[in-house]
Amino acid sequence: MGNYEEATRLLSNGVQHSPKNGDMLGRLGWLEYLQGNDGAALLHMETAVSVQPNNTNYLLGATLVAWHAQRYSQATQYATRLTTLLPNNAVAHYLLGLTNYYQQQTDQANTSFELARSLDPSPDNTYMFLTRQRGYLAGQEQTLPKPLTDGETAVHELAIIETARGIGWLELNNLTEAQAALQTGILLNPQTPDAWLAFAQTSYHLGNYNHVHQQLTTIQIRFPDITQTSAYLALRGWTSLRQGDVSTAFDQFTQWQTIAPQNPLPYHALGWAYVALGDCTAAHTAFQQAITLGYETADPLATPSETPQTGLATCP
Repeated sequence: MGNYEEATRLLSNGVQHSPKNGDMLGRLGWLEYLQGNDGAALLHMETAVSVQPNNTNYLLGATLVAWHAQRYSQATQYATRLTTLLPNNAVAHYLLGLTNYYQQQTDQANTSFELARSLDPSPDNTYMFLTRQRGYLAGQEQTLPKPLTDGETAVHELAIIETARGIGWLELNNLTEAQAALQTGILLNPQTPDAWLAFAQTSYHLGNYNHVHQQLTTIQIRFPDITQTSAYLALRGWTSLRQGDVSTAFDQFTQWQTIAPQNPLPYHALGWAYVALGDCTAAHTAFQQAITLGYETADPLATPSETPQTGLATCP
């Protein structure tokens, strides 16, 4: 799919032919949200829930979209249903607490927050992948952080948790789970650049390169400072290279090498850009520099067959 609008059009057509398809309705809801169409997003999420009222994924989406649209009473109804279906799920109670808080129902909010804190997360719990900034390791920490009862801070905390969970799944190459968690993180706090960038990375690994470019454009508008970071330059460069835009790839990789001159990865990437340009002499120099600097850990954006050694063999 080339962009959100095209994806929305295709899913809308699908929903017209299969109006009871909860999966398409849920996906359409997320797409509408990402385009800022809260009303349409909520409508699709509501319909998905009406089709499958016990589907916790749809209930989660409906809760979050209703909360974001400031339909707090409606969000509370969905969150309450979610806690009924998932009575031992900390996140469900945490979300219910948030919806209570925004309706100034402080006692109910505190009860939900305390219950969320008391629940011991299982390995599949949302709290499993806590952000490294909080000093936790993905998949290893089993202790819940103390939830905050201040509404805005609580929202940001949950956004951090979802983003970290998505990044954890991304590192484990579970792209479906990664996208779902990162979408939630973006929904809770659209001003989280790490979530947007990781979401673009999942699109890259799924081969949706046009989608990646659109997401990178959004990042460039929302977070202009991010465009000068290694992560952004690497992703834009490799995406451009995949699409045959060698000039842009070379420019991004060169900027990356400039800000990280001791990192072997930009030299490795430059080597493949030179291969695409047919400049084997420059490619050899770049690949050799990557090896000299200690290229050991594979570039996460390269394929397993794209290493400095294979590059040297490809361009003799």
